[in-house]
Amino acid sequence: MKRNLALHHNHSNNHRKHPKRCTLIVYHISLGLLFIGIILTIIGLTTKRLFHIYIYDHRNPAKFHHVHIPVGLFSLNTYVTWLSMEKSILDQNLEISDLRWTLARIMSLIGLLTAITSFIIHIILAHFQTNRKWSNVLAEVVFLLIAVSCILVGLSLAETEIEYIHDHGDMILTKVLLSNGLIETNNQYSNQFYLDSTISSLNLEGNGLSSSISSIDNDRLGLTGEFALYLTPPLSSFFLLISADFIYLLSFLAVIIYFVRLCEKAVADRKQMKCAETTNCV
Repeated sequence: MKRNLALHHNHSNNHRKHPKRCTLIVYHISLGLLFIGIILTIIGLTTKRLFHIYIYDHRNPAKFHHVHIPVGLFSLNTYVTWLSMEKSILDQNLEISDLRWTLARIMSLIGLLTAITSFIIHIILAHFQTNRKWSNVLAEVVFLLIAVSCILVGLSLAETEIEYIHDHGDMILTKVLLSNGLIETNNQYSNQFYLDSTISSLNLEGNGLSSSISSIDNDRLGLTGEFALYLTPPLSSFFLLISADFIYLLSFLAVIIYFVRLCEKAVADRKQMKCAETTNCV
């Protein structure tokens, strides 16, 4: 009878020695999810469809039909459609150099790099470790958590920047028009003076002086009612990054399930070792 109990005990321990097959399948599914998320993130970061800016010329007579600026986190171009409906690329692009935009780029890039690191860790554990330890899988969990958090923060900062340009982007866009010669003053000296004033007001933003310079420059350039600014809602690049972040979250949850199972196995093994030590002492 005691022998049968011992055999049953050993049999149950063998079942608990390795994680259940279903949790292992879920763990390997997370690798496929992670790969899809990385591809979506790369596409979202490299395409210029985060949002678009349109500036329409309502002057009489107008010099151009509209300026089109497709914006991506790491790439943008400035196009002009003339009155003849011919399109050309402008030499001077929109420059977004404030802290929010820079942080959005950095956080998104960190999210991508940590996701790739987690992908590499998963492959190493899958091919070179038959008996995985919870401490090794913990590294993958941490990197996935960083990827989810960084992509989410980057998207939040990018959305804040879109709202800021919509509400306070007149001077930034005025600089684009001036530098490309789409706004002309009486002479070249005045044109350069207004351009310098625009840049100064951008650097002094937040002070009372900057707001007064901004309003004076707008009056001098005749921008009131002569140009229409339109920003699109977030476009496909934005939603690709949201989808990638959601997929990272699913992959994170899948790895967490496997991680919990490994922890349970480690606790069971520790209890078994203590029982064996107690038995030997007796």
